[in-house]
Amino acid sequence: PPLALRLLSPFRSAQLARVRPAGTRGPAPLQPGALSESERMLVGVQMVACSPLTRAMQTCVIALAPLMRHRGCRLRVCPNLREKKNLGGFDSSGSAVGGDVARRLAETTRELYADVPAIGAALVAAAPIDTSEVGSRWWSDLVESADEMRVRLRELLWQLQYAPEERIAVVGHSHFLRALFRAHLSAKFCASHRALAGRLTTQLISNCGVAALTLDFAERDVAYATLGEDVAVRQPGTAGVIEDVELMLGTTLVGSTKAKH
Repeated sequence: PPLALRLLSPFRSAQLARVRPAGTRGPAPLQPGALSESERMLVGVQMVACSPLTRAMQTCVIALAPLMRHRGCRLRVCPNLREKKNLGGFDSSGSAVGGDVARRLAETTRELYADVPAIGAALVAAAPIDTSEVGSRWWSDLVESADEMRVRLRELLWQLQYAPEERIAVVGHSHFLRALFRAHLSAKFCASHRALAGRLTTQLISNCGVAALTLDFAERDVAYATLGEDVAVRQPGTAGVIEDVELMLGTTLVGSTKAKH
């Protein structure tokens, strides 16, 4: 599954570069000056949110375990990041709730690394896993309607806006991310990056792809929710909050470019 990084200001992407000191052998450490701004933000991530589906959680710990361990990040299991449920999408349903989500991750990762069990154990132990949002059944066996998807996307964006962390790595799924782009790319981004916006809304981010997203929850995007009889509560609007998208680390877009409505 792809990863997305939520940022608060625009950054540029580039391939990771390694600088090897003269006369040394073996892999060289990453040097701060060799990283682009978006990559520096990635290594400075403060929290990781992940879909509860096992394949996404495995992608998360395999790709981000060293980062989570180094930064002391928590891994938040977020059902709003699950894959979009399409017709025939049998791999988009869950099978575990609560602590069983973390136990299933541990079991499947140990199986994957059966020949090097120490690595499998280290990956799962890289960060505390918060399963508070998956204490009950978090999936549906029914195809997800457009309205249901819109509600889920709004809930996710509200969660990101009100999270105490500003730099959040999000591990989700390609169809889900395409739905996010279709619903929430800003008009400014679509006008200034027409080709990329068209591809983001019709194609899919490649497996293990990484994108840096800048979200702008400006006061101008305000919706009103009425609670009870006459109580109006200001809540953030979410239309057009994605101000910038940068594909990182050689990430590509795959699949048909034919628009779907």
